[in-house]
Amino acid sequence: MAASRRSINRATGCELASDGHYEVAGFARQVPVPIVGIMTSEPTGSPETEALDIRIRPGPVVTISGEIDIQSSPQLRDQLLRIIRRHGARLALDLSGVTFMDCAGINVLLAARRRAQLEGGSLRVLRASPRVRRIISLTRLDHVLMPAALQEAPAS
Repeated sequence: MAASRRSINRATGCELASDGHYEVAGFARQVPVPIVGIMTSEPTGSPETEALDIRIRPGPVVTISGEIDIQSSPQLRDQLLRIIRRHGARLALDLSGVTFMDCAGINVLLAARRRAQLEGGSLRVLRASPRVRRIISLTRLDHVLMPAALQEAPAS
């Protein structure tokens, strides 16, 4: 991603790139996509905790990177609920950059899904890191959070 100037809106907590774009990795070629907003969790000062990075693309597709744990989950929950209020109740999540997620993270995803459904929408995980896919599978929530992945999976 090319360096660009960023500004933070203190009222919303969103950080916007001055060029209005960022590169989406994971495609055959990198595609510029306009940024709707970027939110990051406050650093805790603990060296073992990675900051949570949340990027919102049109759709809205919410790209989350970092660790989703007991410490970061309250902020993530608040930000996902804010996204639902501002951008609508149909959310798609890209969790491919999440390096760790515990039961607090699962609770956040289920709470955001519940809010989206109450408002006539949905929440689904489009992409997930292997660690996130494993915890979703272990909790048997893959049919709830990743229904598209089940349809694409080869029959065994």
